[in-house]
Amino acid sequence: YYFTPSISSIPQKIMNDTDLNIYPNPSNGIVTIPLLSDKYLDIQVIDFTGKSIDFSLHESKESSILNIDKKGLFILKISQKDKTINKKLIVK
Repeated sequence: YYFTPSISSIPQKIMNDTDLNIYPNPSNGIVTIPLLSDKYLDIQVIDFTGKSIDFSLHESKESSILNIDKKGLFILKISQKDKTINKKLIVK
């Protein structure tokens, strides 16, 4: 799947920042987000100029995998209802 403008909804449960693990980080552009429940997340990949970056998303029963084509330092903005978590991500 390809998403524009770089926002995606995937099943997930956010309790707090430490419950949401993304790996590997640093990454070669492929990042895994393990699924914890059937709650939905909105995901946005943002570079440090504030520009949204396009990515592709592949889902399985255990995880969602983001594929980011650009190299650099990014923020993954992950939201669920009234909670938002920002995770730094390095793509080499």
